[in-house]
Amino acid sequence: MSWPPNITGARRSRERHWQKKIEGNKAAYFEEADKISQELIAKALASVTTEGSNTIAVINTLSWPRNGLVVLPAGQSNAGDRVVDETNKEVPAQRLTSGELVFQSASIPALALKTYKITAGTCSITSMLKAGAFSLQNDKLSLTIDEKTGSIKSLTEVKANRELIDTTAAFQLNSFNYVPGVWDGRQSSGNSIPATDIAVKVKEQGPLIVSLLITSKAPGSRGR
Repeated sequence: MSWPPNITGARRSRERHWQKKIEGNKAAYFEEADKISQELIAKALASVTTEGSNTIAVINTLSWPRNGLVVLPAGQSNAGDRVVDETNKEVPAQRLTSGELVFQSASIPALALKTYKITAGTCSITSMLKAGAFSLQNDKLSLTIDEKTGSIKSLTEVKANRELIDTTAAFQLNSFNYVPGVWDGRQSSGNSIPATDIAVKVKEQGPLIVSLLITSKAPGSRGR
């Protein structure tokens, strides 16, 4: 009696086919929306854009003052890794591992703009941001990664020197734990399985952004 599994297999094959077709149709809508959005943005900025210029206009379209980080694609920032404002004063800037250039914009009034210029050289401004082999720190928080699990084993408030997480808890903060579903025909689950083959490395390190990249094998996922 082999026909039941064959029918089941054919049904599953058809389901996968239609799932991929539906997924492709949905993705096409998002891709088209993104294309239209990019075209509209390009048209809106055409009147204030000069091809080949290293001067960047940061426009605040909101009705209140705003400051923050500005991220430029590699193609728009290949003149250098140094950024100056309208008074030729250097501002914090950093080249990311993605090739993008990020810099700190000062407060811009509502519905106004400020201009910045990308120049040759590297940023000379430093900050107290730190990235170690298994740690990150700014002026408020200090974070430590467990090199064996890839989870956060300590998160400390710097000024008060106060631990913010329960270091005695059964599971660490931001931990990955896979619990297998019902596999033996009963309403029970298997034991929790942690991530394996943990690798931690510094991804970003500069005056504006510090980060760690943590990779591992994840039981229960397709990429394990």
